[in-house]
Amino acid sequence: MSKKIRYVLFFALALGFQCVFSQNLTVSGTVTDFTGVPIPGANVIEKGTVNGTSTDFDGNYTLSVSNGATLSFSYIGYRTQEIVVGNQTVINVVLEEDTELLDEVVVTALGITKEKKALGYAVQEVDSDELVRA
Repeated sequence: MSKKIRYVLFFALALGFQCVFSQNLTVSGTVTDFTGVPIPGANVIEKGTVNGTSTDFDGNYTLSVSNGATLSFSYIGYRTQEIVVGNQTVINVVLEEDTELLDEVVVTALGITKEKKALGYAVQEVDSDELVRA
């Protein structure tokens, strides 16, 4: 065999192995709370990568992940859940509330929320007693 044919065969074989081991799988599903209400804007991230998406208004998501991936589902006020994809193409997730994770959240202009310590300006606090009194 000539060197040229060996290089072509080696290249074809290497490309074939790469295609077999880097197969992607499209996963979809719905993220809801424990009462069955869809959670819009929940984060769905392939663990260990920057590959991710957010759920739509109805709590639905679709994400293309690598073979053997683990998905991380998170939302403010809920416990993060991690699920190994395996060969599943539909993964529906029910997130549990976690009130211990809620730290101070500040509502700024136009409903944008941020953590209090992430703000670079003064914040006025309103206690729940003051709201009840009003």
